[in-house]
Amino acid sequence: MTKKTKIKNYAEAGKKLLLILLVTACCSFGACRGQGSEGASPDEMKPSSVSSADEQQMNSSDFTHNAKTEKHTDNSPAQNSKPAKQPEQVATSADLYCEEITVFSGVYVESGKNEKVENIAAILVENRSKVFLDRATITYKYGDKSAVFVVTGLPAGEKCWVMEKSKLEVDGKHKFEFVNCVSAFNNNVIEKSEHITTMTKDNVVTVTNTSKQTLENVCVYYKNTFEDGSYLGGITYVLAFGKLEPGETIEKASAHFSEDSHIVKYSYQV
Repeated sequence: MTKKTKIKNYAEAGKKLLLILLVTACCSFGACRGQGSEGASPDEMKPSSVSSADEQQMNSSDFTHNAKTEKHTDNSPAQNSKPAKQPEQVATSADLYCEEITVFSGVYVESGKNEKVENIAAILVENRSKVFLDRATITYKYGDKSAVFVVTGLPAGEKCWVMEKSKLEVDGKHKFEFVNCVSAFNNNVIEKSEHITTMTKDNVVTVTNTSKQTLENVCVYYKNTFEDGSYLGGITYVLAFGKLEPGETIEKASAHFSEDSHIVKYSYQV
């Protein structure tokens, strides 16, 4: 039986997106270290990609896939900030899980262009480690096609709905077969800053340098959320504020930021 779950549409207020549950699975992926994020609008920027030396790949022979039916609920996970970075923590290949594979119709957010799509593949990924996930590329085989899912900026303990990179349409004639996962975790992410304060209103983000030092290349990274508490899209948006002198305040508007957005990390140089 197919279960329908309504998801909030952030591009058109009052309308709903639709996720039709196709397959539910508990899946563990590969893990490693590095940094990465997907496309951004003109008022945002892309961080550097992960170098191959900082990545590890787990092949299908190492992959654990327990096929069983699970009921999808709309209970929202806690939205509290995660604990401070813990350099001693090491994420392993068992720390990323694909909880559901679905068919998605609505606004495609991964490109930052908010295009409308019909019946494309999407997965629900959970970071069960105690380490911030910078980037993971998860590949499945669907018939004779590849289904690639890229998730970035996922804090420890959080979940994220990720739409297929090439907008692969699902016809229900094939099963999804796991191929591999390349992932990059980061122990040194700033999830709470001691140097800057942040205020948000509508689509405007305001940052203030509360330290006595000049901060260079200040960036704020954020993701949007579902009404079920999971993040919406593998994409992580980035607002670049440049240099902030001690006590200086800068505000910036973003087309993608709203009351449903959540700041996941900061970056800057002192």
